[in-house]
Amino acid sequence: IIRPTRFEADRIASPTECERLLAASAVRFRGWDFPTIDAKAVRRGNDWVEGAVEFDKIVQYWKFFQSGQFVHLSAFEENRDPRYSPDKLRGRYRVPEDFVPTGAIDFLSVIYETTEIFELASRLALRANLGAEVLVEVEMIGVEGRLLTSLSRWMTGFYPATAPNIGRAWTLDVPTLVASSAKAAVDAAIWFYERFNWTDVSREGLVREQQTLLERR
Repeated sequence: IIRPTRFEADRIASPTECERLLAASAVRFRGWDFPTIDAKAVRRGNDWVEGAVEFDKIVQYWKFFQSGQFVHLSAFEENRDPRYSPDKLRGRYRVPEDFVPTGAIDFLSVIYETTEIFELASRLALRANLGAEVLVEVEMIGVEGRLLTSLSRWMTGFYPATAPNIGRAWTLDVPTLVASSAKAAVDAAIWFYERFNWTDVSREGLVREQQTLLERR
């Protein structure tokens, strides 16, 4: 969720203007837009516009209100990738015999998605005039037993989520958000890693991974 901290029902003039602003603010770091807007699947209501897409490993739903609130839901990409199957996870990591993995999330997915989310928030804050402060809320649902892992980086530790849902909200003033969206994204990623019991992540290494992503712009 991305939204202003001060509610104004008609902050944006119309659902069509919502769509235009969202399309202009979309982030493209990984070869597709975040959010992905399929013009054929867009629907409009009294004070909102929404859309959904499904392709390859990507499943997304989004809704943008005239109040400036943006809601985005996405499935874990790893759910559709057989390389992250529980059997393969057990063979790759030091998984206790009595632990049954429910799935996985690549640690790169976390930093990539938080970077996309906070960059989108900074763009919307300016284009949609979201006010002095913006709230960014990120939550992972149904993650108990899911392992933090990586296929492309050396990572052999056992990092399971032990809570069903993990999430929090960050409130940032707009100048800070615009100037430091990348830093906010790293802070958020580290917060999530700790909830997967990964407590010794290298911030410097994470910033390098993020910089590689940002250079794809």
